[in-house]
Amino acid sequence: LHTLTSAPAGCLVGISGLEKQVLQHGTLSSTAALPPLASMTFATSSVFRVALEPGSVGQMSLLLRGLQRLRAADAAVEYQMEDNGECVLSTVGEVHLERCLDDLRKIFAPGLEVKASDPIVPFRETVVSPPA
Repeated sequence: LHTLTSAPAGCLVGISGLEKQVLQHGTLSSTAALPPLASMTFATSSVFRVALEPGSVGQMSLLLRGLQRLRAADAAVEYQMEDNGECVLSTVGEVHLERCLDDLRKIFAPGLEVKASDPIVPFRETVVSPPA
C-alpha cells in the first residue's frame, strides 16, 4: 500500500477512515456539484439464512459490530434481529455463507465464537400451463 495525495481520473484507489460516513458505496468528488453515481444492483437475492448465536452473552455486541462491518464490505449480505432476539444472517448461497462466517470470525470480529444454525433455504415453486 502507498500513501497518495491525489489520484488521476480512472485509477482505482482505496480510502480508509470513511467507515462512519460511507456504509457500502459513495461518490467522492472534489466538487459538491457532482451528483451521486447510481448504486449497484444485483441479480441475486439473499435467500440462504442461518441463525447466529454468540459463544457467550457478552459477545453479542462483538457479533453485531462484526455483522455491521461484514455488511459494509459485502453488499450481498443481509442481517436482522428478529422479534424473539434471534440474529439472522442471509447470504446468496452455501459457499457465500461459509466465506462470510469465516470473514466474520477472522477479519470483522476477531475472537468471536459464533454458532450458526443449519441453513434455511425457502422452497419456492410455481404453477404453469403445460406445453401445448
